[in-house]
Amino acid sequence: MRMPFLGAGIFLFLLSPVSALADECETPTGNAAKAISRLYAKIDGNNEGACILYGDYSGDGRNDGLAFLYFSPPGGNGVFLEVHKLRQTARRQFESDGTVEIFGVTPRDARFSRGRIEVTTSVQGPNDPRCCPTEEKRWVVNAR
Repeated sequence: MRMPFLGAGIFLFLLSPVSALADECETPTGNAAKAISRLYAKIDGNNEGACILYGDYSGDGRNDGLAFLYFSPPGGNGVFLEVHKLRQTARRQFESDGTVEIFGVTPRDARFSRGRIEVTTSVQGPNDPRCCPTEEKRWVVNAR
């Protein structure tokens, strides 16, 4: 599901340095990057960057992923977000396992378990400017 993002000012967050903590969203590489490129090819808009959190939600011992795809629609001035579960196959390829409804920026603190993913994002509070969300929201994803 495509969810509207926080607007053009959010680019400051997208371009912010990311620390090396294991529980923070990483730039996709290898087969995960290939899967994300295939997903972007299906989106009508400009690729604004992606990140992925890794963990095993399928219970098969291989790292799966939760991918955050940021894009701007043609002629628009906002940034949108599409979040996909990515299941790793026995051939070490990643395939979309469906979209999930998550909103916010700076995905972090992911916890993967069989059939479940939990992740925290920063979301806009009632008095926050569009550029600068200050509240946290914990999301629980059914990953069956």
